[in-house]
Amino acid sequence: MPVLLRKERGDYAMAKLKIQDEQYNLDNNRAYLEYKIRNASVEYQNALTQLEIFTKTVEDTKRLLD
Repeated sequence: MPVLLRKERGDYAMAKLKIQDEQYNLDNNRAYLEYKIRNASVEYQNALTQLEIFTKTVEDTKRLLD
């Protein structure tokens, strides 16, 4: 009987480790997605800023040439 109990305890420990590993993977994926979303937002804001600068440069150049 003790052999079966050791095996079952080992199986239980393995199951706990697998659950913990999957939780770490889930947390890692969540952090990665949050990073990607934040990165996309920053890139969008940078593009808007560049567009504003470009528009202002074009307006200033037109004014200079007139």
